[in-house]
Amino acid sequence: MKHNRRIWLFELCKEYKRQRREAALSGQSLGEYELTRRVLAKGCPFYDVSYAYARRVISLMSRGCECPVKGPRRDMWIEIFEKVSDLRQRHGLDLSDALCRVLTASRASRYFLSQSRLYRLYLNEEFHSADPGRSSR
Repeated sequence: MKHNRRIWLFELCKEYKRQRREAALSGQSLGEYELTRRVLAKGCPFYDVSYAYARRVISLMSRGCECPVKGPRRDMWIEIFEKVSDLRQRHGLDLSDALCRVLTASRASRYFLSQSRLYRLYLNEEFHSADPGRSSR
């Protein structure tokens, strides 16, 4: 899972730098607020969540319980739940298989972070050194 987190951070960092570069090339002077808003609006390559935790949350939601997560990540869980429900209904898959398909083959619609959290990640040294080819510490 740590390797997936590194890839996720690497992709996030790459998008942040790409947005900053595009703004500079077009002559725009973007503040950090606008820059983080643009990054968060872009699609994310995958969901940054472990299968075991996703299984617990989606199982709760499929039994009719409210999503236990608050904040921007709540939208992520609702999106995952809707995709899992759709796969189960259309293809007759059980919860485990549908969840596995969503986590491995489905693209997240966006990064599920607050703007302040993204900016803190950007300032963090780990964010700048995130490289999927590096071994975990």
